[in-house]
Order: sequence, then C-alpha cells, then structure tokens
Amino acid sequence: MNLRGISLAIWLAAFAVRMVLIFGFHRQELGGPEPVRIAVALATTGSFADPYEIPTGPTAHTAPLYPLMLAPIYAVWGNTRTADLARVTFSAAGASAEYALLPWVASSLGMTAATGIAAGIAGAILPLHYWPECMGEFEVTWVALFLEISVILFARFMARRSAAPRSAVFAGLWSGAGLLLAPNLLVTFAGLLALAFARFRVRIVRWAMLATLTALVVVTPWIARNYVRLGGLFFIRDDLGLELHVSNNSEARADEEQNMATRFFHQEHPFMSKAAGMRIREQGELAFERDHLRQAIAWIGAHPAGFLRLTVQRIVNFWFPALSHPLHRGAVWTLTIAAWIGLFYLSRENPFATAVLGTILASFSLVYYFVQNYLRYSHPIYWALLLLAAAPLSAVSYLSRSTADRARIPRSAAFARHTKPGRAG
Repeated sequence: MNLRGISLAIWLAAFAVRMVLIFGFHRQELGGPEPVRIAVALATTGSFADPYEIPTGPTAHTAPLYPLMLAPIYAVWGNTRTADLARVTFSAAGASAEYALLPWVASSLGMTAATGIAAGIAGAILPLHYWPECMGEFEVTWVALFLEISVILFARFMARRSAAPRSAVFAGLWSGAGLLLAPNLLVTFAGLLALAFARFRVRIVRWAMLATLTALVVVTPWIARNYVRLGGLFFIRDDLGLELHVSNNSEARADEEQNMATRFFHQEHPFMSKAAGMRIREQGELAFERDHLRQAIAWIGAHPAGFLRLTVQRIVNFWFPALSHPLHRGAVWTLTIAAWIGLFYLSRENPFATAVLGTILASFSLVYYFVQNYLRYSHPIYWALLLLAAAPLSAVSYLSRSTADRARIPRSAAFARHTKPGRAG
C-alpha cells in the first residue's frame, strides 16, 4: 500500500473510532463557548458579536476565522442540537486528518515512514485528546492541521536552492490566514523564520520583508474592522488583559478547570458573570480589556513570588496536565516523557527535524506559561509529541534490516539538503 493509501486508512480508522464514541457511546459535550456563540451571532444577525453570558455587542474576543468556519453550520440548522452534532462531526473529521497527515509530515522532515505511520495509528486508535479535538468548541483541531501543513511546506521551502519572491507572497498569504485563526502562531512563525535565516543567511531578509508585508495585507482588514467597531488598535484579539488577570490574581490556579471554579473567575469573566457583561456594555469591550490588563500588570508587579509560582505551575501543567482520570493522566504524561526522549534521540539522527519540531514545541507553548492552561491548549502540538514519541521506532526499523539494506538508506541526506548554504532572491 502506498503512502496515500496508508493515510486514507489512518483517517478512516480515526474517524470510525470517534464516530463510535460520539454517536455510539454518546460521549458528547455540546456546549457553547465564545467561538460558538459568535458563530451563532454571525448566522442569525450577521454580526461578529456577543460571545459572553449576556449580549455585549461587537467583539474581538476570538480571532475571526474559526467562528466564520462554524457560522454556515448554524445558518443551515439554527442554534440546535443538530447543528452542534454537525459541528462535532466536522471537528472529528478534521482531527482524523491530523493523524492521517503524520506519515507525510515525517517524510517531509526526513524521518522514516514507519515513524509517521506509527504516530498516525497511535493517534487514530488512542483518542487521548478526544474532548478538545472532537467537540469543536475551539479552533485547536484546525490549528494543529495548519501547523502540520506548515511543516510540510516549510520543509519543501528549506530544500530549495533559493527563495523566490513568489514563495514569499504565498508564505505571507498562508501566515496571514494562520494569524486570523490563532494569532499566537506569530511566535512560531518567528521561530521558523529564524531557522530559514540559518539556512539562507542575510539573503533571506528581502524575502522575509515581502512575506511579512503580504501577511499584513491579509490581517489589516480585520484590524481596521476592530478599530472602527471597538475604537482602538490591537493585534487581532483584544482579550489578553482579561486572560492575564483571571490567570494572575490571589485566587488563581494554573489549571483552567480549577481556575474557572474560583470566586474571582466567576465575578470577573463575562462568560460567566452578568455583572462583568454589564460593564462591557457600559464602557465598551476594549476599555474593559485594558482595565483588566492594567490590573493584571499591577498584581504581577506587587506579587512577583506569586507570579513566579503560578508560572512554574503553568509550565508543569501544560506538559503534564492535571487530568481527573488516573489512566488518562498516566497515558498523557507517559506520551510527553516519550516525546522528550524521542527529541533527544532525533537530535542525534536528524538535526533538521529536531530543529523544526523543537522550535514548534518551544514557541507555541510559550504564551500558555503566563495564562491558565489545560489539555486543549496543548492540542495544536499534540501531533508533534506523537511523532517524537514514535521517532525511536526508526532505529528499530533500521537495525532490523540487513547490512546491505542499511547501506542503501541515506540517513543524513535530508539534513544535508536542508543545511547546505543557499541563496534567497
């Protein structure tokens, strides 16, 4: 069976497992968090608005792309259980594609096909991230897919002898779309650009400027909309102040579920608090967010030890989340440990793949060290953990071959083609 056939088989297996869980065992959570509420508002009123407990008007609490993806579902079926189940099915299909893509990601990075296939099969039949990937309440499934495709495209770019202006325009369009899906990808893009600079040196500068300009063209209409509707300039989302404040206060907990149970969260977050929603109505969303940003900064400045303690706890919780079921917790923690072992192994076998995957893990996780986090926040890089955990299998596959077969395997060829000095123009 060729790689396409294997990927299709992985997708079918993953989708079947998730359909059985959703419709056979009724493992469903049909809630309506902020992106879903905005999607409903888009479908019913045409406005990107009302993400909270009470209607509050225009918003930039989320990035625009995911609510826009969901809005057609609610336009067709209304704000009904049928629409929610369609959303869940849509998300499960996307999650299944995450695992089906892993053989292609592995191949693009110069890893063995066995590594990507093993990672894909594991993700397909062991749904450790079932709730965040399948319920479709947030954009995390699609961010994961975006990152996987980005890695494939980046690896192809790095294999070229030069970086043409046309590729810069495409990279800018792609990156701009990613930022409209999840603006925290900006840090990841910066990390990958640093790797490209190591490949092409100073000649990448003009390429990077053109790509950046193109990305700005993509996101500027949304920034302009926010300036007109919300009364100020900010980068795509305006909720940083609120998230920092509910995550950094005297009652705060590192884990999101524990933090959402605190009195402070119930009083201050407009998703739960009608009083907070009324304050948004009175002063406007942007002013409300900026007030919370000032209060968060003031608390951090007055409580450096408390902030440091919460930060350390959040770092631990991001990689080793406080899941309630011991078997689930043990499986997720074991996978994380295996992934870090795999990263060490890969650093000796494939420096290019190590650099790319390590950059993605380090850059994407960074923001979640400063705000509450939970399993869903790490889902966009879950595929990378699966791939790294499976990486040592390539050694098993290699050692199981005959001496003659081993000699024909170009084990460092992928890295060689990525690190050979090139030019950009």
